[in-house]
Amino acid sequence: MKRFILVTLFLSFFGFISSAFAFDPPFPLPYTYNGVTFDSFIEIDQDVYTGKIQAYYSGNCQNLDYPANPRHYSGNIHFCGYNLLIRSYAWGGQYSAWQFTPNTFFASTENYASVSSSLSHSSRDVVEYPNFSGCGEDNINNCTVWKTVDVFPDKALSITRSPEVGGGVKITPPLGLPYYYCGIGSYMDCEFDVDYNAQVTLEAQANDGYAFSHWVINSQTMGDTDGTIPISMSEDKNVVAVFYLDMKLPLSGGKSWLLSVEAGGQRQCNLGVDSYHTDTGYYAFDFTDNTSEDGHLEGTDVPIRAALGGFVDFAGGDPNDNGWGYNVVIDHGNGYKTRYAHLKDAPTVSGTIQQGDQVGIMGDTGNSYGIHLHFQIYYENDSSLSNEGIVFVRLENSALGGYQVGCNEFYLSTNN
Repeated sequence: MKRFILVTLFLSFFGFISSAFAFDPPFPLPYTYNGVTFDSFIEIDQDVYTGKIQAYYSGNCQNLDYPANPRHYSGNIHFCGYNLLIRSYAWGGQYSAWQFTPNTFFASTENYASVSSSLSHSSRDVVEYPNFSGCGEDNINNCTVWKTVDVFPDKALSITRSPEVGGGVKITPPLGLPYYYCGIGSYMDCEFDVDYNAQVTLEAQANDGYAFSHWVINSQTMGDTDGTIPISMSEDKNVVAVFYLDMKLPLSGGKSWLLSVEAGGQRQCNLGVDSYHTDTGYYAFDFTDNTSEDGHLEGTDVPIRAALGGFVDFAGGDPNDNGWGYNVVIDHGNGYKTRYAHLKDAPTVSGTIQQGDQVGIMGDTGNSYGIHLHFQIYYENDSSLSNEGIVFVRLENSALGGYQVGCNEFYLSTNN
């Protein structure tokens, strides 16, 4: 769990001491008493008398007077506001009862000028006087600091990457503070405590082969699709960065290709169901050698291209079998594979392959109804409808369910 100590780090950058962390009052702010809500708190510690003054107050005067010197040798602590709830702690005794004073008030510590040292805390500011005698080098005695109070409890920022292999998120807090990361490099912590109302910017960074899809924040899908979104931490935020596997149509780019069988097996023009596209083979598509630009490419060798880069897992087959015929399987890593079946010739590809590389020629080998490409997508060697991993696959930036046959449905490839 990480914590954005935003105010402290900001002040440290400008020379304030690093020990000025948040101070917790007796009751968290905002605190309601007698129907009045207090938004500020101060504690004055007069250590010679081992006495303290604690006060809740709301609002502030137009000119709130901070101390010229909290040790009170040559200065005062002034605080003023609207309504006051105060108690004191006397030497050797106990805290007094809380006393409530409504309406405007003004308080001063100028009468404590003889006190040898003091430690003061306020929700209003962090102030240091490093050159004052007695505080020690770099204020090691911590005697001249007003410490911040968390006016509102921190808010939880929880980030989920869906899927985790898709990428990570860069978190930019306000005030130019250092970045935080979730799922990037060695940074795997994705739970953060963030100051109330802090403005945070999230930037999705996709891994190779993936692209950013969208954000889901507190179960609401956001319209931001460019990967960067500002959020205000006015409440706990559960953020999901959704990525998808960015595949291309496995046919030459710049052309729109005829889909003859869609995922689930429906043939074009309602000509029945192809059983090879059902059950564990659900996520499979058949494309023919027809384009909207050139019509039927009869007699033309149509190149088949890798939908995504990876490693050739299988290249071979039997042209006369009752199945795939000549076919190639590419392993894309993280459990994803694709198959390219019914190729014209025995495939010769091997080793590493890049998106767009040619894997064969569209053919009619194996159990085939004519020249076409059978293109199938697997996750963990499964291509069934219930396979949740395939939900994260996009083909030309479209969900797989968007590829439907109709009678003459052509789909554009950008695979070059």
